Amino acid sequence: MTGTARPDTPTSATEPLRRTAGRVLQGAAVLAASQIASRAIGMVFTLTLAHLLSIEDFGTYNLALSAIVIAGMAQDLGLSRSVVKEVARARAEAAEWVGRLAPLKLGLGVIAALLLPGAAALAGYGPGVVGILAIVALLLPAANLWLLLENAGQGLHAIRLLATGYLANTLLQSGLGLVAALATGGDLRVVAAALVVASLLNTALMWRLLTGVAGPVRLRLDLAFCRRVLGQSLPYLGVALATVALGRLEPLLLGRLANESEVARFIAAFKLFEAALFIIYSAQIAMNATVARLIQHDRAGFGRWFGWELSLAAALLLPALVFGLLAAGPLIGLLFPAAYAAAAAPLAVLLATLPVTALQALAAGALMLTDRQGAVLLLNALVVTAQLALNLLLIPGHGALGAALAVAGSQALAALAGIALAGHWLLPGWRALRPLGRVLLVQAVAAAAGLAARAVAGELVGVAVALLLLIAGCGAIRLRLLPPD
Repeated sequence: MTGTARPDTPTSATEPLRRTAGRVLQGAAVLAASQIASRAIGMVFTLTLAHLLSIEDFGTYNLALSAIVIAGMAQDLGLSRSVVKEVARARAEAAEWVGRLAPLKLGLGVIAALLLPGAAALAGYGPGVVGILAIVALLLPAANLWLLLENAGQGLHAIRLLATGYLANTLLQSGLGLVAALATGGDLRVVAAALVVASLLNTALMWRLLTGVAGPVRLRLDLAFCRRVLGQSLPYLGVALATVALGRLEPLLLGRLANESEVARFIAAFKLFEAALFIIYSAQIAMNATVARLIQHDRAGFGRWFGWELSLAAALLLPALVFGLLAAGPLIGLLFPAAYAAAAAPLAVLLATLPVTALQALAAGALMLTDRQGAVLLLNALVVTAQLALNLLLIPGHGALGAALAVAGSQALAALAGIALAGHWLLPGWRALRPLGRVLLVQAVAAAAGLAARAVAGELVGVAVALLLLIAGCGAIRLRLLPPD
């Protein structure tokens, strides 16, 4: 395969290492800033829609988006990871990869757009949901192509392309969606159509940006090439689905087992939870290079590192629980209309779950760096199955709160299983997890003392006792705040 790639950040073997490292850090900072800005704009758009739409329409809108995200990732078939990896290995072939895979991605998007509304109707969703889904599903072909272009940009390490694409994507979707909502008094069909237009514009912009970096793209359908790439990509599908299922599966089940208002309340809580998830995943990704090196060359060093990062995340279990109980109600009251007041309980559960999700992300990050992808795929299937089962069990009686509890339960299972597998495959011995065990013991003692004090002297005294004991206990066990040597 041939092509002409002009990545934004070329490197040469003679370039000083310090200059290369500086440019890498600068590029990472630019990407992080663009992601933070994009998420902030998206959050403002979501909060504004919650005030412009009825709670039922807000629930329907987010139910449809959840279906689109899950369908989009399912039909990606794990290709995203393969494209990033292969383009990074041979940057000159970026345009060739896009040209050969674009027809496949567009075709899958068209098929999904045609089938998704009918599947929703067969699943028992009402005509209102099916109608909105039929409109929003029209963005799938363009969204598929946008994702392919983004993956190629990641492989090229084209910082300006990615930063511009992320910001433009959010600005166009939020801007057009907001204009549509304001101009029509909250007509959900027009808002959905605006998202489709935004997706087309975003894809056209990303195409122009990528061809400016990678050179002209010639579209051609190469079935043999597609089959080979799909064979390499499918093992990644389970990880991708497990990632997007978190917070996307729940709206689909709430819309079927409860109602659109419960979908809206869960989304109100989950959007705030998701903002914190971005920080967790960013930290985990930042550690990947160090973890990969330790796994490859220094298992004893990895054991010390793994025990340290897990103990640090576990030390936040009790503070997160306290923060969730105290802050959930005021946060919902401040950011959402009065009809969303019942979202405080789901938010409290989700905020308390954040350290558990951090434990899961750290363990999963280590496992993904091994050669046991088949077992990792089975683990992700188990977690998604547990998530589905917990939702089916808890949603009928508890609505949005039940969905939040299902998220917490599935994340706890994923964390326990991930840590156990990492310990079995990667650690030189279980002694490496002693820092985690000591922190968990301190948490349990502090929580028990806090509950006892709460029963005697009230909630604030109980919280104070628990946190003071936690701080003292972490000091006594010499909890490390900085990485091990």
